[in-house]
Amino acid sequence: MNNQSRSNFFAVPITVLFNPLLTLLAVLIPMYTVTSIVNKYPFWNPHFSLYEWHGFQMIFGFFYTFTLVYALNFHRDTHNRPNYLPLIFVWILDQVGLFIIGDYRFFLVTSSLLAIIGLSHLFKANVHRPIKNISIALFGSLSLLKILFISLSVSGRFPQKFAIYDTAALLLVALFFLIAHEMLPKIIHKEQREFDATLPKPILIIMLITFIFAILSQWIGIDFLPYAAYVGAGVSSFFLPFYWDFKNSLKSPLISFFHIGFLVLSFSLFLKGISFFAPVLDMNRANLHLVLAGGLSIIVLNTMVRTLYLESRRKLKMNKLIWTMQTCLIVGFLIRVFVPIISPDHFLTSLHYAMGFWSLAFLIFLIKLIVFYKPKNSIV
Repeated sequence: MNNQSRSNFFAVPITVLFNPLLTLLAVLIPMYTVTSIVNKYPFWNPHFSLYEWHGFQMIFGFFYTFTLVYALNFHRDTHNRPNYLPLIFVWILDQVGLFIIGDYRFFLVTSSLLAIIGLSHLFKANVHRPIKNISIALFGSLSLLKILFISLSVSGRFPQKFAIYDTAALLLVALFFLIAHEMLPKIIHKEQREFDATLPKPILIIMLITFIFAILSQWIGIDFLPYAAYVGAGVSSFFLPFYWDFKNSLKSPLISFFHIGFLVLSFSLFLKGISFFAPVLDMNRANLHLVLAGGLSIIVLNTMVRTLYLESRRKLKMNKLIWTMQTCLIVGFLIRVFVPIISPDHFLTSLHYAMGFWSLAFLIFLIKLIVFYKPKNSIV
């Protein structure tokens, strides 16, 4: 590779490098999980059950990586882009360690290296914004949870594995809300009109406090705390989008999907609080899937689509493929969340359809990536 080619490669945004890897991961994880469950294939990893592996990969594989990649893209210095090759190399080793090798010591090393490299890039980002500090704090917390889960699962001294899943999901939701409050008003301003998106401090304080108590409720055995914290987090976060010029921004279908995703997240927090009194509402971890396969996935896919168009210098507009992808996601998470609640006997069948629709959404996006990233359309 000559110097010019190397320079052009390093100038490519990190999203261009990671989007194909992330999308492929999003397709493979549910397909492998559901196929193994239905056909009763033996699971190869001695330290994780199949369900633990699935939850771990969705949170600390897909969403964790998306959070890092798009935080770095958000904080990027367009005049001096860093070399992301070590990050990509360690990430691939991390996935190989979990998918193939199964040696927890190897996986602990790669996970630690990935966290260190990711945080170093975030710290070096030449942007001084409050959201940068929030990204660093939350990504660091997710990294610690990831390493803690591996260590305690392997040692056999971990009875609260779902507490880590729920804590990580809450951290992801908080991060998405805070970054969206920084970014969405700017996006909406370009597509609609200028407006004041200043968030009143009381609402922000209430939202942060309820999220903190919701996280603490995973580890502290106080009867009323989970209900109050989750309901409070759901209600307080529900009002946040209304400070993003909610009514006018609905004129843009692309922006509307962001709002749908955040409303689903708020509803999922509220439903989680209610489920402490009505456990059937969280049948087969329905609420966690409402957060991950529902709200977060809608926001993630919409963000990836927008970034793909912008980075490839194409006109951003709603089309049939985007409608199809988002519709598949919505149908998929509705099946996964509500069919087991309404008809528990059809749980395994619902997994087939939910996996199919969810994977199809990202498979369509993967095909779109291949078309957009042809050499003749290269952004470099």
